[in-house]
Amino acid sequence: MGAAYRRVGVTKPTNGLSVQESFSSDAVPGLNGGTIGSALFTLSRDTTSHTDYAFKGSADTVEVSYNRSPADGDFRYWRLHYDSIRFIPLTPDRRKLIAARALVETNLTPNGKQVPFFDLPFLGANQTMRGFENFRFRDKSAVALTLEYRYRIWPSLDWGLFVDEGQVAPQIGDMAFNKFHTGYGTRFFIWANQKMPISIDYGRSRETWRLYINFNTSF
Repeated sequence: MGAAYRRVGVTKPTNGLSVQESFSSDAVPGLNGGTIGSALFTLSRDTTSHTDYAFKGSADTVEVSYNRSPADGDFRYWRLHYDSIRFIPLTPDRRKLIAARALVETNLTPNGKQVPFFDLPFLGANQTMRGFENFRFRDKSAVALTLEYRYRIWPSLDWGLFVDEGQVAPQIGDMAFNKFHTGYGTRFFIWANQKMPISIDYGRSRETWRLYINFNTSF
């Protein structure tokens, strides 16, 4: 359990036009920044590890938080967040395995209250929706799914194929199966040592492609 107090500022660029000149805080809540107080409860279980050139275990995290701006301001919302990771071996030596991840988040607001844009869940990053621009999709609710097949080529090199699916909407109930966005690609894990994998991912989508390099990562 915990509590947090944040003051978020949004600065104008040093050159060029600012989005604050084209939009208002009514159209984009939090466009000029904001102050948020939060109370949160987190429950997690994590048995994952990457030792001996292999990924193992599983992890689950559930987080519930209540967030609001002081003096009954514009922002007030409940955030419900769930994240799950699984490594499923296909052979006893873990030379072949399936890696899966599921992420679900939704924000609930009373009538007349809002969620600032900087606290909305987003899809499009090195771990969600690879192959899209960073922060490509954003709304009050988000669902992201990842499925990977990984194969050990040499003792210190894994190769894999992945598919990312994701969708955002105002509420979970607004989502539809035919509106998921898809990213896909290939990746390599180079083991600098038995406990430190370095991943190189090439992701594609219908919009663009992206190259990602991550250190000491599982996904």
